[in-house]
Amino acid sequence: MSLFKTKVPVSLENSAQPTRIEKSTSMEGSIEAQADVRIDGYLKGDVTTTKKVVIGKTGRVIGQVRCQNAEIEGYLEGELTVDELLSLQSSAQLYAQIATAKLSVVEGAIIQGKILMKSPNTLKQVSDESAAEAS
Repeated sequence: MSLFKTKVPVSLENSAQPTRIEKSTSMEGSIEAQADVRIDGYLKGDVTTTKKVVIGKTGRVIGQVRCQNAEIEGYLEGELTVDELLSLQSSAQLYAQIATAKLSVVEGAIIQGKILMKSPNTLKQVSDESAAEAS
């Protein structure tokens, strides 16, 4: 059961505070932010930020995530595009197509899917092309 059933993207431009989805929160929709995003609850939808995304141990995301850096401790199903560093902790579970410039994996992390390693400039170009195709 979702607490929020919005299909409208939430824009948090010029926000210095990180965006948080707490453990007790379920959300369906898209997040667009200019700040860090931390997910400890459930999100079915997309996350786009120019900063860092953290999916905590209790966090579950089903959708597309695009960010500068990411640290995953929880569950992600979908697509993940990280311009710089993707860090997977031992409790991470990824069932996704992944594109990143740098990858750090702690023993115990589960990855099922395709991993594409590219330079940061190439990734930004691929990410921009994907966004244009989706429009």
